Amino acid sequence: MNALTHNKMDLWEPRRATTLSQARFRSSLVGLIRMLFMAGIAISAGWLIGPIIVHGFMSGSNTQVKPVNGITMLNPRFTGRDNNGNAFTLTAGTAKRRIDELEVVDLQNPVLEDGIGGIVRAKAGVYDRERQLLTLSGDVHLVDASEYELRTQNAIIYVSENRVVGDYAIDGDGPLGEFRADSFEVMEGGKKTVLTGNVWTRIVSADQEAAN
Repeated sequence: MNALTHNKMDLWEPRRATTLSQARFRSSLVGLIRMLFMAGIAISAGWLIGPIIVHGFMSGSNTQVKPVNGITMLNPRFTGRDNNGNAFTLTAGTAKRRIDELEVVDLQNPVLEDGIGGIVRAKAGVYDRERQLLTLSGDVHLVDASEYELRTQNAIIYVSENRVVGDYAIDGDGPLGEFRADSFEVMEGGKKTVLTGNVWTRIVSADQEAAN
């Protein structure tokens, strides 16, 4: 009986060793599968959440670097001199600096005084400070040093040259009479005015002016 038992034990020992090896292998395999499964979850979460985080971060950065609105100034005043050394002053109700063009401001109710008796008013304007270029729109009204009044809807003023150019219909009046035209150019602060396109004038003599 002892011999039989001993033989049975000899038969059982290798099988038990084989079973333990298989168990360890299964355990390692399960651990590897579990690790791969967790890695897959993390990767999937990254694909889903990552773009949201990046979008939020970039949106926040854009908000800080580029604000939605520019800086608005109340009753601004710009001064300088033209090419002839004459001082000019540009004022407005408001001036709003553009975000993408820091030297350009949008004006409401701008008024330009050229320093030699000329005044230009309008409802709106855009002033490029670097180029000294003023674009006016809406009820543009110009009075020059010779007391001529010009009315139009749009005009461009080259501030440094003291020159006004308009490609829109203009009408005006002054000491010598009345005039109308399709476009105009005023140079040297009003000393010279060129009218083009369907020009109409009515000259008033000194006697007629005195009679009126």
